[in-house]
Amino acid sequence: MRVDSLPLPAWVAETLRRLTATGTVELVDLQAGVSADTPIDLGQRLLAALGGVDRRLLALAPDPDRPVALAAEHGGTPRDDPQARPDLVLDLTSARSPELADTEIWRVRVGGHTALRLEPYFWCLYRSSNICEISVEAILPDGARSTVARAYSRVDRLSMARTRDPLLWKAAAMLERCLQQRARTGASPRVDPEPGPVESSHAGTPGPAQIAAWCVRAVARVARVRTRKALGRDTWYLALRPSSQLPDRSEAIVDALLAGGAFRRLDQPPDVFRADPFLFEHDGRCHLFFEEYSYAEGKAHIAVAEVEPDGSVSAGVPCLVRDYHLSYPFVFEHDGEIFLLPESAERRSVDLYRATRFPFEWTHDRALLSDLTALDPTLLRHEGRWWLFAGVVVPGAPSDDELSLFSAPALEGPWTPHPQNPIVVDVRCARPAGPLFWVGKDLIRPAQDGSLGYGSRISLRRVTELSESAYAEEGVGAIPPSWLPHAFATHTYGRTRSFEVTDGRGATLRPDRTSHR
Repeated sequence: MRVDSLPLPAWVAETLRRLTATGTVELVDLQAGVSADTPIDLGQRLLAALGGVDRRLLALAPDPDRPVALAAEHGGTPRDDPQARPDLVLDLTSARSPELADTEIWRVRVGGHTALRLEPYFWCLYRSSNICEISVEAILPDGARSTVARAYSRVDRLSMARTRDPLLWKAAAMLERCLQQRARTGASPRVDPEPGPVESSHAGTPGPAQIAAWCVRAVARVARVRTRKALGRDTWYLALRPSSQLPDRSEAIVDALLAGGAFRRLDQPPDVFRADPFLFEHDGRCHLFFEEYSYAEGKAHIAVAEVEPDGSVSAGVPCLVRDYHLSYPFVFEHDGEIFLLPESAERRSVDLYRATRFPFEWTHDRALLSDLTALDPTLLRHEGRWWLFAGVVVPGAPSDDELSLFSAPALEGPWTPHPQNPIVVDVRCARPAGPLFWVGKDLIRPAQDGSLGYGSRISLRRVTELSESAYAEEGVGAIPPSWLPHAFATHTYGRTRSFEVTDGRGATLRPDRTSHR
């Protein structure tokens, strides 16, 4: 492992801790200060100063650059053997370091450039990019280059720190996964090239004029955001319509949904927002389950309302309340019983509830998965096996750009992680957005596209391969928030034979500015 200096930055120490904890990777040499020195010009000094102000004012994730003592983090030191020759060099320096003959080298890149420096993140903001690419690049002994792993994450439009910090924590997990796969198979993984899906970030250091121009734009953007928040708040709401006719081909699904009737925005109390709607038909009656977030309590519970045949909806009432946040109420029937699988990421488990008096009373049945932060768990029963899709969060890393898959022979388990996990690493189509459904012979997975902001639209994905050893999907289009009136985001979709439901996010004036966040 090559680093700029000691003590180690926290994200590098976390990488080392993850690798050595597996027992399959051994650190044989740690080299500090081996990268080439580069002169520091005025632009670099200004960029560093801007980065410092950015971190103090805007940073959210744990600081990946925090110095960490080596032994305290990974519990050991490199092997004391000057003749030891590594199988692989992890080059985690901010500038190019000397190559080692006959040895493969891995580097972490953002937009085609080193992930450690500030420049690629500045250019993402300066160019108003929506997403950026982080990858692990392999340089082979013969000089050839290939991509070992790749992910697409959202760019924070105001902050280099809020863009860079989560990506470095993600890099720690990416390196662990790739090295584990290399240890299992004896060869480095390879990712097929994707020609130009994301604009490569500029390699050079910005000049004073460019930094000043960005600062003016950032101040103006902050002013606009604060003005909007002073006048009102952005709130999620539910919308309902009669079910539209599905086409025979999944290629036509987006056009068919957009051509459906108008959605009707459902009323809700002013002191809550409602999102994540799920429809469930039982005994000839249609029930609408949803997340109901209380501004006063700072958390959400699960609520339910009844949808009448004419489309009128009763007042919602709480049906599952805990002392932690609940959302995404996935309701289904199995073997004559009704179950509820809500998101309980704050509890770090995926908990299954059984109806004792449907739809108002539920009892905890079991935890399907434990000791992980899983977002929007979505179940599918397919060809005699249960499949569970969820966005599993790496601590410190982005929360909406990875999708993992688990399967089990029975609902009670045992649940097995898919060998390709994470099966999707892309903020444009990873996080679940509602139940899977069939269009003709095609299985469609609704996914959140967060590239323009959290839940900015719904991406529809056709599942092309689903087995215990392989998973693949492809896009068949996206639903923009404009399918709802006055919405700038939409992130959940569901349907029954009678109705379709979705959610939207729009700005509303504050009726009482003193009582809401």
